[in-house]
Amino acid sequence: NLVLGIIIMVALTFSQGEKYVPQPVVNQQGGIYAGPVARSVGFKTGDQILRINGVEVDNLDAQFGDPTFLTADRKEIAVRRMKSVVTNDSSQNTNWVPFDTTLVMPSNFDELLGAKSDMPFFAPRMLCKIGKVMGGSHAVKAGLESGDIINAVNVEKVLSFFEFKELLTKYAGETVSLEVLDSTNKVSNLKAEIGEDATLGFQPAFYGFEYKEKVVLS
Repeated sequence: NLVLGIIIMVALTFSQGEKYVPQPVVNQQGGIYAGPVARSVGFKTGDQILRINGVEVDNLDAQFGDPTFLTADRKEIAVRRMKSVVTNDSSQNTNWVPFDTTLVMPSNFDELLGAKSDMPFFAPRMLCKIGKVMGGSHAVKAGLESGDIINAVNVEKVLSFFEFKELLTKYAGETVSLEVLDSTNKVSNLKAEIGEDATLGFQPAFYGFEYKEKVVLS
């Protein structure tokens, strides 16, 4: 069940075949998307994964799924995240500064990984544009076309694909306002109905990590 949970839930790398995106690249481009289960054990979207049980992370998928880690009595993951600090000057401006912390996985970690979820445990914050639009879908009715990029849903910024998926779930069955950037860089505001199944009716085209993969060496 633990192995099945890893296969189902952990979308850790934007990979194809034997390729993966190195974690330092993911860290530089917004950190990870933390799914609901990951958030339940202390992770936050935007976290930069640094070390797993003291070992620097390069291939997060392989290292997170390594039996040595999964069967360890103590599972520690070091992350870097941002926190807000108010300056002491008269402007009282808020600055965001990085700080490092270590998260210790709970004793029921294997059960959490095996839980059913439509969202990954971790994923790089892949960007998304519309690939193929399904005929007769809510996307067609809203006027969405292939190549469009959705920047916001009801003024909530879309920062990555899985964060967008969560917004669709939040507004399932409702009509929303979409800020859309088309292939000519024109920005439009469209009204769209989100299906009860939290879909619009298009296939995504992922981008943002092109030509940054490494090849797994045997």
